[in-house]
Amino acid sequence: MTLPVPGGARDQELADRLELRELADRYLVSMDRREDEDWCARVFTEDVRAVFPLGEFHGLAGVAEFHAHGRHRFEKTLHTGSTVLVEPDGDVARVRAHLVAVHVPEAARPDTHFMLGGYYDAEAVRGPDGWRFRVLEFHPVWVGGAAELPEVFTGGGLPNA
Repeated sequence: MTLPVPGGARDQELADRLELRELADRYLVSMDRREDEDWCARVFTEDVRAVFPLGEFHGLAGVAEFHAHGRHRFEKTLHTGSTVLVEPDGDVARVRAHLVAVHVPEAARPDTHFMLGGYYDAEAVRGPDGWRFRVLEFHPVWVGGAAELPEVFTGGGLPNA
């Protein structure tokens, strides 16, 4: 989505900031919408590079496959974001956002869940369809919960692991 801008550099900067915050929200909300398989193209560039504790993924297909794996592992998820800092600079921007995510393996047993909190740093670029993330790096700060933790978090090194 690209907002119409009446004129002036300040108006463009404000429009960019709004669109970048919407991009951050779209990313988190889209991960929880299981009926939408094409969401990655509305969030990432074709040549995206995404880094998570589970590995580094390249291109839309790689990032979509990584997220699909998570969708199949958990029946319910809820990703909540806050503290979105955006720094636009022409057609490139830096974004940092905090998030807390709850992952429920069995919907009938919501008390058995895996949670994590952290932040991501991203580089977004403006293209013909609006802003998209070209680079996204997720940094977990804490993990916990009553569900079995994914292996990557059980090796230590993270608070509350």
